Formats: sequence, structure tokens, C-alpha cells
Amino acid sequence: LGLPFIVCAEDASRTRNDRVLAIAVKGRELGAERFRYCDSISVISPFTAFQRVQLILETADIDVEIHCHNDFGMATANALAGIKAGARYVTVAVNGLGERAGNPALEEVVMALKHLEDIDLSFATGRFREVSEYVARASSRAIPIWKAIVGENVFAHESGIHADGVIKNPLTYEVFSP
Repeated sequence: LGLPFIVCAEDASRTRNDRVLAIAVKGRELGAERFRYCDSISVISPFTAFQRVQLILETADIDVEIHCHNDFGMATANALAGIKAGARYVTVAVNGLGERAGNPALEEVVMALKHLEDIDLSFATGRFREVSEYVARASSRAIPIWKAIVGENVFAHESGIHADGVIKNPLTYEVFSP
């Protein structure tokens, strides 16, 4: 009917590459806007995420979205690896909410792109804490104090050398401003 659509490869990370590539190619042939590569149970590393996204792009010539889970604590790293390989879309969630161990955290991906890759997506990053607290309340899931980007301890310093350095110049031990 001419409607836009994407092809979502659920559990692609445990599927043989030849099958994933065949589905991606067929999706492009049928007019799919993009191919969503899913690491549904978090079994790939950032190196594998990079290689798989790159292989899909080279073989199928279709835009790629990377969809990761955080069972091994690598969802953000896997998402960034997929982006680095050429994925133009990434599934994220505020505070990393998602099934089981969650998905890449929006605030982590945005801030990593901004401060590590010099890619500014024009988010109002100064409001991440506010949004994070809202989502935490709405979902009845507390923000761990050690949570990257928005956790209460992100700008807490205990060791004397750290505290001294931050008092003299916050950039000594803080990549971005609170």
C-alpha cells in the first residue's frame, strides 16, 4: 500500500550472518526504510556490534538501526560502536529503562557522542537530570547514585587529590559541567 516500514531483525545477534544479510537485502528490495539489528539478549561486544553493522551496510545498502540490551553492561558501548560503524538510528531509553537489564540510556549515548565523539545532537543536556528524575518517579525505579551522567555521585569527589583539583579547576576531574 506504499506505507513506510522498517525490517526488525529480532535476536539478530544470535542468528547466522548470512541469514541476517539475506533479510536485510530483501527488506531493501521491498522498500524498507531501514533495518533494525537487534541484540535482543545482549550477547555481542562493541567490536562485534561494529563489525555486524558495517557488514549489513556494505552488503545490503540500507540504513541501519541498532537495538541493544544491557545484560552485560555494554548497551551504551554497543550502541556507540554501531553508530561508529554507520548506523543512523539507535534505540535508547531515559535511564536505560527496558526489558531485563535495560537498553542504552539516552543521556549516556547523547553525552558520549557530544563529549567523546564531538557530535552535538542539540539536546538540552542541562535538563537530563530533571527528565531522569521524572522518569524515575513515573516508573517507580530509583536512579542509582552511581548512575552515569545523572547519578547523584557523578560530581562527588572523596579523595583529597580529586577534591583539591576540582576546587582549583573543575575540568581536572569532570568532563562536563554539572
